[in-house]
Amino acid sequence: MSDTVLVIGGGIAGIQASLDLADAGVKVILVEKSPAIGGKMAALDKNFPTLDCSICIEAPKMSDVMHNPNITVLTLAEVKNVTGRAGNFEVEVYQRPRFVTSECTACNLCVDACPQITKNEFDMNLAARKAIYTPFSQAEPNTYVIDIDTCLNKPPNYLPCNRCTEACGPGAIDFSMKPRTYRFNVGSIIVATGFDLLNPELLQEFGYGRDPDVLSSYEFERLLNPAGPTEGELIRPSDKKHIERLLFVLCAGSRDQRYVPYCSRTCCMYSIKEAIQAKDHGIRDVSIFYMDIRAYGKGFDAFYERSKNEGIRYVRSRPRYAGREDGRIKIRYEDTSSGNINYDYFDAVVLATASIPSRGTKELSKALGIELNEYGFFRTSHRNPVESTREGIFIAGCASGPKDIPDSVTEASAAAAAAQRYVTKREWIEMEKAEPLTISDEPRIGVFLCDCGTNIAGVVNVAEVAEKVKSIPNVVYVEENKYTCAGSTQDNIVKKIREHNINRVIVAACSLKTHGVTFQRVLSRAGLNPYLLEMPNIRNLDSWVHKNEKENATRKAYEMILMSAYKSRYLMPLQDLEFPVTKRALIIGGGPAGLSSAIALARTGIETHLIEREER
Repeated sequence: MSDTVLVIGGGIAGIQASLDLADAGVKVILVEKSPAIGGKMAALDKNFPTLDCSICIEAPKMSDVMHNPNITVLTLAEVKNVTGRAGNFEVEVYQRPRFVTSECTACNLCVDACPQITKNEFDMNLAARKAIYTPFSQAEPNTYVIDIDTCLNKPPNYLPCNRCTEACGPGAIDFSMKPRTYRFNVGSIIVATGFDLLNPELLQEFGYGRDPDVLSSYEFERLLNPAGPTEGELIRPSDKKHIERLLFVLCAGSRDQRYVPYCSRTCCMYSIKEAIQAKDHGIRDVSIFYMDIRAYGKGFDAFYERSKNEGIRYVRSRPRYAGREDGRIKIRYEDTSSGNINYDYFDAVVLATASIPSRGTKELSKALGIELNEYGFFRTSHRNPVESTREGIFIAGCASGPKDIPDSVTEASAAAAAAQRYVTKREWIEMEKAEPLTISDEPRIGVFLCDCGTNIAGVVNVAEVAEKVKSIPNVVYVEENKYTCAGSTQDNIVKKIREHNINRVIVAACSLKTHGVTFQRVLSRAGLNPYLLEMPNIRNLDSWVHKNEKENATRKAYEMILMSAYKSRYLMPLQDLEFPVTKRALIIGGGPAGLSSAIALARTGIETHLIEREER
């Protein structure tokens, strides 16, 4: 058997599966067809029902993948062929050239120099990008990439433009790069290729493509995002005026025999989430036209009730586009509760379009030798929702059908546990540590403040706080970042610690519980003891609870950092203690979940005990 697992797809499910496997001592090859890992979750502003910052949750995981010595990441890559059997698969992977080497420092000078402009697909074509670009500011890997279809150069023989080459100080531009084919021997395979959205242009009854103010839910998501094309300003594409009346149309293409006959599962909740966010952005009148509301998950129904309490109007109806009148979109709809035909007018309409199998699913199924279900997703077993129709190949996340992020992550961990059955050798490689810094007796504090998009900066005047923090005794460096947890920002913190001989670090951002380990690793990479870290939670404990008191929130943020600065003076380097682990597990409950867990643990070589209170 091989000591390696292949993970196909670098979205949240592929990321979680890779991290679980690597933490279990398994070597992982993660293959992603786009230039960066992260998937669709990286484009979201917030997640339902908690309204947590999406990239704040995913960015640390993306960074962990890139820095984990057990994980090899291949972007711009696709699986072309798989032969062999479980425990001994031979896999052929084709990788397109990036034309930019790892010497890239992400300085953006090449982008400024590039003359070629095209639509930005990450922003759903609502903004533009250059031929050389990074998909998004937190992208991993953070090496830029050249879209050779847009570039003036057509290597290797036609290279009329050298502007990016001349602008690049490290000399990272390399037009001599060629496609590569890799062959790997792996024990098992996890497919986590995600989903795509139905082309809304097919839905002519809603006016998409004819009216610029009719948007898809994914386009609206990018408008909400502070890193999006409008930096979080909700304006109409047609005239750039702020939206005052907004309509969400659910089941746009879903549960429709003409397009997608099944329910897309997440549409109700992400539309409710976007509606609540729209209210929070100042849109006074928000309506949701729906067939049925399916709020089935943990906290979902309470989230639905919250939206109604915040003044969002729900109308059970089937609407259609009826043109424009007085500068607004005219909607004709049947109120199915009363049977009446009504008209209403809105500044913008958002369509919750159906989830469909990701592009390339059919070709990948042939390469893997596994079946698809009647809807075109990968078929899974009725006994185990992560088992495919071929032994040793497992499915996670939306590759098997629409589901939300928590369910995708759960399936990823389940697939990782199942895939370990076909791996015999395990190795835990210690992460590379920098040469330890010489710590002076005098505290030298570096403070890194996070905007967290608009989660913090939308309430707290972060620039004002940063300026005041500079005057705190022993503070030698202060920096404001849009997303401090982004991989590129983490690398920058490492650099600044060494440049300024910082021996105490304050990250004023979110929760130590969720991000503490991430920043402790940053300190270790810089050669600093990881316990010389303080994290005042100016998001959860300040901006979120004082969003209507901006002046007070700004003052409180400064005071929280001030307290952390005084506390950090007394921080001392600590050492981790190692204790032997008893490799024995107890499962309480002998139902399907307990049995599945017991089998998965036992197959990985862990002594497992199952307790059931019934006689059988």
